Amino acid sequence: MNNTLYQDAVALLQQLISIQSFSREEAGTAEAIAQFLQARGVEIHRQQNNVWAFNKHYNPALPTCC
Repeated sequence: MNNTLYQDAVALLQQLISIQSFSREEAGTAEAIAQFLQARGVEIHRQQNNVWAFNKHYNPALPTCC
């Protein structure tokens, strides 16, 4: 595994653990995840506290399993 990727993932997890996030109060964790992905050039989508991204090879014309 790429050491930098591992260190980044551990740092993100440590950050997420440090953020208070009771049910329906996850704005801080959503923002941390969004910033983490955007800093790495990932286009994110966000609706309230839900954050998602598509694989760079995603093709909306192909079937998608839910």
